[in-house]
Amino acid sequence: HPTVVLRLLRAGADAAVRTASGKTAPQMAKAKGNAECVEAFRTYLGEVAVARSKMPSAETAGAGAGGAPAGEAAAGASSA
Repeated sequence: HPTVVLRLLRAGADAAVRTASGKTAPQMAKAKGNAECVEAFRTYLGEVAVARSKMPSAETAGAGAGGAPAGEAAAGASSA
């Protein structure tokens, strides 16, 4: 079933959703001793972390306020 877990997560399933008793799917998998599914959640979280680390941040992309390049945003604010 870990393959199904990964497919669902990659398709957009939210692992943070809680049951009525407050448990998440990773917590339930761990409590039931399903180490393979727990590892699937960890694998997915690792994939997300790597993808986020490769995304340019707003600062490095040069975007200032409102998505304008940093220099233009500052100039617009000071000339008004």
